[in-house]
Parts: sequence; structure tokens; C-alpha cells
Amino acid sequence: MTLANAQPHKVYTVIRTDGEMAIRLAELGFAEGSTVIVTGVSPSKGAVLALLRGRTVALRASVAASVSVRE
Repeated sequence: MTLANAQPHKVYTVIRTDGEMAIRLAELGFAEGSTVIVTGVSPSKGAVLALLRGRTVALRASVAASVSVRE
């Protein structure tokens, strides 16, 4: 499962990040084992809001699809 299709208000654990944004995502805190909560999804499903390390991060859906998570 990826952050792009994760359900809001659930807690997930990052498994890995893929693609050309992997390094930037790691810099933002999306590292293996990190806890993330999807706090919202835009009405058009073009963006995902995620709570990570006490801050909210907005990711385009295409970038959120490169973050693999598990419950």
C-alpha cells in the first residue's frame, strides 16, 4: 500500500520510498520505520496531507504513491 491510497486518520509505518524523490522524502522524514498519519486528502485526490514528526507535509499524489506503508 502507498500513501496515495492510504485511508485518512489511520497510523501507518513507512516501509520504503521509491523513485527520483526518494532522497528528498528521506530528508523530510519519510524514512523506513517512521510513523505517519494521513490527515487528509484533497477533494480531487491530487494531494495527500500527512502528519510526520509533529508537522504536516503536503505531497502530490504522484509523490505519495512512491511512499510504501503498512498499518
